[in-house]
Amino acid sequence: MGIKQLKNEFQIEHIVQRQDLVVHIGSHYIHDLITISPDGSIKKKQLVNDSNGEIWDVFQRLNAAGCVRVKEILMAQDEFGNLITVYHKGRGAKIERTQCEKLGWPNITVEGLLMHDNEFFECRKEAVTKAIHNNIYEFKYIWQSLLSAIRRLGVCIGWVAVGIGKIVRLIILRGY
Repeated sequence: MGIKQLKNEFQIEHIVQRQDLVVHIGSHYIHDLITISPDGSIKKKQLVNDSNGEIWDVFQRLNAAGCVRVKEILMAQDEFGNLITVYHKGRGAKIERTQCEKLGWPNITVEGLLMHDNEFFECRKEAVTKAIHNNIYEFKYIWQSLLSAIRRLGVCIGWVAVGIGKIVRLIILRGY
């Protein structure tokens, strides 16, 4: 995926990353100021305009090149320097192995994944430990949410019972 080539050709200083098949160009705070779809179409957030300086210039350069050229660049293979192996939790419970030139934020992997410091590790064991830790906290959050929902449901059932009791009393008093 030619993300590195895209950055070089269009002099992009912002963070460029891939999420699924979409390429995002953005800042530390807003990751998708500009998005590039798999077909090469380029979209910007409404807040990106000619008063934004550098990101606006990037948008203009991409548009001037056109969708076809941008797609060609993204389809090209990037050339990397010395690569190191890193590990991260992929989808589900799988620990995935990938490569990058430099570990850590705001660098990207050869696939274009942005490497958050708490998600990518040089050691597989660290990635497994972090994944287990995160899954435990995720389970605790889901369990607490379930208990809270059960408590709310109990309150709702109580109010329904009160309502049914009132209806029954009205029926008895009115002689229906």
